[in-house]
Amino acid sequence: MGIRQSWCIPRVSAKESSREFVNLLVDLDERFSEHATQNALARVRESGYNIIDAPQVGERYLSWIDLVFNGSWSSETVAGSAIIMTQDGNGEPVGFAAYGARGLRFYWLREWERRPDVGLFGPVGIMQSHQRERLQPDLIALALGKMRQQGYRHALIGAVTEPVYDLFVRATGGKVVERLSMDRNLPSLRTTVMASGSGTNFQAVIDALPEGLGIDLKALVVNRADAFAIERAKSAGIPVHVHVWDRKTTSRERYDAELIDIIERTQPELILMLGWMHLVSADFFARLPQALNIHPAFLPHDPSADEITMPDGQNIPAFRGARAIRDALRAKSPWYGATAHFVTHDVDRGAVLMRAPLPLVEEDEASALAALHPFEHKMIVGAIRRIFAER
Repeated sequence: MGIRQSWCIPRVSAKESSREFVNLLVDLDERFSEHATQNALARVRESGYNIIDAPQVGERYLSWIDLVFNGSWSSETVAGSAIIMTQDGNGEPVGFAAYGARGLRFYWLREWERRPDVGLFGPVGIMQSHQRERLQPDLIALALGKMRQQGYRHALIGAVTEPVYDLFVRATGGKVVERLSMDRNLPSLRTTVMASGSGTNFQAVIDALPEGLGIDLKALVVNRADAFAIERAKSAGIPVHVHVWDRKTTSRERYDAELIDIIERTQPELILMLGWMHLVSADFFARLPQALNIHPAFLPHDPSADEITMPDGQNIPAFRGARAIRDALRAKSPWYGATAHFVTHDVDRGAVLMRAPLPLVEEDEASALAALHPFEHKMIVGAIRRIFAER
């Protein structure tokens, strides 16, 4: 999809472990005073664009960020504020600059978040078709000006790589304060996968292992003896545990207790639910480590929300539960998608790590699922890489 070709701050990933990156520290001096930012705002408007200051970024803009840029950036942007650049006349967003995020867990940010005089800047991006010579530095200056108004003395631009290093130095005067790498020689997380079907997302994880995901697949647990995921595990040399629920002889409580015992014996530090079609019990969350799920719908960041605003401004239901695609088709929804999120006792309401919106043009469930598979694969692998970056 060409819409993803944009100017943006690249985030390093485990795949790029041989590449170093830097943290830049920007002094929020008179270059970002109210007078200076008013001049930047005037230039943006003269170019045919408007600016929206969003202290709390709404889902319409967050879903647009996921569509145009990177599926993890909305979860960073929602943790702070943003400047949104829109096209004059139709009000469509074309660029954004996030600032002031709190609570992000990337290892390269932790020491800086403890300093009250330093605020986090980014991510930031402008759609490729709307890039102009002055728009990039002016958008940056407007966001940094907001940070100065909030009382920050410095801004940290984290995880800057080669493609935009010169741009940020020219636009901000930022200085390199740290040189870092994703290659930290951390021990891989013992990981158990839970699956019920063909295991295409499981295969995507297996295929990405040589790129360096920071996990060690120790076991596959399935609840169907005919699940093709079993063959994928055997081909990869991963031990398989088949635990089928015989409803005639085994109570739900006993089955769930046995399931937890099986998973506990694999000693996981991370659990991946990849097409697992069985609700787990409350004891699952009490006794086992964090679990990551891939869900075939575009879920809101607000776990209490039952609707979500899509990039075109349309509101659709948050299709939670086991029949998300079927429900979207029956509702004649114009959108669906994929979301990687942490699992909680409340179904499909855990914290979102990555997500991808996708127009729903298919007319049947099988075709819609097939069209979604590449996005699910990207989301689950990206979410695992994010977990690695947050260790």
